[in-house]
Amino acid sequence: MGLLVFGTPTLLFFGYGFPETLGLLLPSSLEISAMQVARPGIRRPTIPRHLFIFCLPAINAFMLLAIIENNKEYFAILVGSVLVMSAVSRLVERTRNLLTTAIRSHSAAYHIALGVVHGLTNLGGAMLAIFASSQYSNKSEVRYVIAAYYLAFVALQCTVLAISCHLNDLFNGIMIIPIAVLTHLVVGRPLFRNLQDRQSDGAMSVFIMAYGLVLLLKSLN
Repeated sequence: MGLLVFGTPTLLFFGYGFPETLGLLLPSSLEISAMQVARPGIRRPTIPRHLFIFCLPAINAFMLLAIIENNKEYFAILVGSVLVMSAVSRLVERTRNLLTTAIRSHSAAYHIALGVVHGLTNLGGAMLAIFASSQYSNKSEVRYVIAAYYLAFVALQCTVLAISCHLNDLFNGIMIIPIAVLTHLVVGRPLFRNLQDRQSDGAMSVFIMAYGLVLLLKSLN
């Protein structure tokens, strides 16, 4: 999740367009998600059918819209705003509780909203994390659900990029897969293993807020 949540605003900050950003990040995200899902000896909760019925079609439609638009300034502001709102939803307990209640009462609608946000910004990770943590308390189960969702997300997104004539962007992303995987194995996995649940969640929220504010300030100036 961190690869897309932090990689997307970073590349937009340095002036990359939305399709180029996706092309660079998605292949590595696909590989890392596949590694997490296939990892032996972990508990694998059942993935809700709402992912396939509601979420993936929404991602497909709104990602195509985002690729057609491809306005760098617009996407920087949109991504920055989503990051800030995501951090608030994670840090403010009342907001998180409201979202958790909404998930349990209106799962289909939440999956549609998740698909719209991810399709437009590549930043559905925060909403996905809230969904996963609302269903499971064990951080390994939460990570598996997030990885399984991302595997479906990214497989679809790579397909959309390929059929929309952005194969060169995907090829550039394929070239950096070894770097991303090595970083995940050397830094990401040990960090996840050593952090407690609250520490991990709090640290992620603070970084998300900081990235969002930096991107918004740059875009508005």
